[in-house]
Amino acid sequence: MAPGNVSAKLYSVWKNRRLTAANACKDSVSQVFSASLCRTPVPYLRVSYAGVPFYGRNNAELQPIGTFANDTSSEHLSKHGRVHSLTCNNTHLCMPQTRWTSNRYWHPFTVDVNQLVLNTAIITSGLQSYLFCCSRTLTGITAQTTVEAQSQNCCRMKDSNTHIDETINNVDNRTKAPGEERFPEIVDHGNKQTVQEEALRNFEALLDQMEKSDGAHDHRIGTICLRLAQLCDTGDIDPSRILSYGQRALRAYKSFPLSWEHVTCLHVIGHAYFRMGKFDSAIEHLEESASILNRSKLAVKVKDIDTLSQARESLLGQAKRSLGKFHDALPHFKRSIESAERVLEPGNPELGSAYFQAAQAYKEAKDPEEAICLCIKAVDNHANYYGPKSSQAAEIRKFMSMIYFDLREFENALLEHKVVRPIFESLGRSEDMASSDLIVVESLLELQRYDESIAMLKGIVSSVPETSPFHGNALVMLGKTYAIVKDHQNAMEYCTMALHALEKQQLSIDTGSSLVHLALVYQRQHEIELATTTYKKALSTFNQCSGYQAHTAAADVEGQIGFLLLHSEKVEEALPFLESSVSKKSDIHGADSVELLDVHNHLGVAYSEEGKLDEALKQFEAAKLILSKNATEVDSLMISIYSNLSNMYSVFGRFAEAISCQKVVINLIKRNRDVETLVTLDEAKRTLLDLQKEAETREKAVDNAQK
Repeated sequence: MAPGNVSAKLYSVWKNRRLTAANACKDSVSQVFSASLCRTPVPYLRVSYAGVPFYGRNNAELQPIGTFANDTSSEHLSKHGRVHSLTCNNTHLCMPQTRWTSNRYWHPFTVDVNQLVLNTAIITSGLQSYLFCCSRTLTGITAQTTVEAQSQNCCRMKDSNTHIDETINNVDNRTKAPGEERFPEIVDHGNKQTVQEEALRNFEALLDQMEKSDGAHDHRIGTICLRLAQLCDTGDIDPSRILSYGQRALRAYKSFPLSWEHVTCLHVIGHAYFRMGKFDSAIEHLEESASILNRSKLAVKVKDIDTLSQARESLLGQAKRSLGKFHDALPHFKRSIESAERVLEPGNPELGSAYFQAAQAYKEAKDPEEAICLCIKAVDNHANYYGPKSSQAAEIRKFMSMIYFDLREFENALLEHKVVRPIFESLGRSEDMASSDLIVVESLLELQRYDESIAMLKGIVSSVPETSPFHGNALVMLGKTYAIVKDHQNAMEYCTMALHALEKQQLSIDTGSSLVHLALVYQRQHEIELATTTYKKALSTFNQCSGYQAHTAAADVEGQIGFLLLHSEKVEEALPFLESSVSKKSDIHGADSVELLDVHNHLGVAYSEEGKLDEALKQFEAAKLILSKNATEVDSLMISIYSNLSNMYSVFGRFAEAISCQKVVINLIKRNRDVETLVTLDEAKRTLLDLQKEAETREKAVDNAQK
């Protein structure tokens, strides 16, 4: 599973752990790699001879967590002895999969912990002479949650313990083929046959055996399926496979709807749907998981609940972001951070990642102030952990440049770039350098430092290959820069080069976005035909992509194409694009969203041009209704909507409403003189006088008719 977009806590606890080697004496076990299926936080083990403590590392602190016991001396054990038990001091310990290797006496083998009954976890090795029994409850995989249910379940499951032990032993015996070498070299955790792969095969074989055996209990099948789902979730495995195991586990636990297992199943299923891009289904299952957890008093450690809650809230936030529900996502990210701060140590890099993820959400929700505060926390965390010149810290600083641009703090954006670029340069990451340069160019343009912008953009063009998306973006920005300084010839030359470069790139949302930016440059140059053609290329690109972002972009581009065709007096051609844009935006954003203001206005104008006055009035009134429900900044669009509505009311003879709208136009212009409008204040006043005179004339005519 790629950690970029789906950084669930249950996965991240596992993924950042490193191999540790710690020799208490020269003949001790030399390497231990722990891959926790439950992904609870005791990732490292350090093992000495039997009879002495073994250790677990949580964050930076190494603590004794148990003791090996044996029936022979430590020296004899290292060669021939039998370890008969392992005692845990910490019931929070979780090590379902551990690879132990020795550089002298012991052959490499794998230890599997399988929590198949209430209070006993069995650990078996690849060597038949070793059997470790750990009397504890495995955190996160308890079979019941309330005290009463635990008591009942313990009695019911007691008789099956012997059969389960035998089954696990049989699974481990099958892990070695008859011809397999008995004395291989020390196994490294990077080998092809990883711990995950071995565990997956073992659990699948165990599941197959239990399904075939008579009298197999649903709760045991459910436990194995849940383990398989969690194990698949930690690797790059098809999420449909995770979903299949998760749903089977959920069916097995249908008799325990308020159990921790039921909650965990719903979480795993929600995560699988998230990875499949089915965000609505992901939200449904994750919210159901949260609902059960909130209304049930489960006998689970608070830290485990916080860990699961942090992962769930993060996923819910990401899912709603992916659906464009940016403001709805914010409470989830806030709760995710609160849980992370309770679960993680202050210096844990996962806490910094949680801050950064939330910052991205706040930026999308147009709250740059909160976004920059979170970024500062994130960059401090990553700089302390990875180093101030690390790529992790640099990525956050690059993002901060974008936020400072939104805040119009252009000098601060340049300062961040000055820190970031040398880091990427020292790491040899040319594309990251190009990305950072493109971000800061926007600030340079706002500061009217055009020569610096042009030099930086030409540097990008020469430093990255033509196949790179940054190459095409830099050409687009060069066209824009020359258009700003009114160098039409160079602007058109670079726009042409940009179009050729973008046409060669693979179809993607980024390519479509670059085409949109290029169309805007053509529009700035009053090249309406070229702009329309380029928008249509962008629309074709977005229509071939999937997901919320592509659908939203397609709706926006259709509206822009309709506007340009309307501007070119091609009203009949414009109507289908505008109508489609209204329909799609309503579905995506909701009928009351400000995203529909411009397209309602343009469609109203188009209908009026076609003589469809009733339809035109409906569009203008829809825009007015949106304005009444949303607090928006006054701009030329708002003034145009009220002006058009005033004109349309006058056509229908509804002069009182027309006069009311025209008064709004005058007040808006008076209070916002810096806003550019197509209607001047004097023209608006004259229109109001004309409406009042016409209304008075109509009123007199009605009175005379009545007399």
